[in-house]
Amino acid sequence: MFVDGASGRHSVGAGVVLVSPQGTRIEQAIEILFPVTNNQAEYEAMVAGLRLAKELAIRDIQAFTDSMVAASQIRESSKFEIPFCSNIWLRSKA
Repeated sequence: MFVDGASGRHSVGAGVVLVSPQGTRIEQAIEILFPVTNNQAEYEAMVAGLRLAKELAIRDIQAFTDSMVAASQIRESSKFEIPFCSNIWLRSKA
């Protein structure tokens, strides 16, 4: 799973791309309708991606984000808030 979020003066949004081991891609764009910081947009993208993974019954996932803050927040709460996922690996590019 690759996620990215951005917050600008006039718009806020996020994107999620899930890629299966076979190369199948599922892309999702997210419009965020409330004011957030860039880190909050990244976090919303991560949460949206994990919700999508849950809907698709994905049990193992690698998540890539360029926000160390979002990755840390998800990592800290994952054992409590992501019980459907037996394995989650979080990687931050930043």
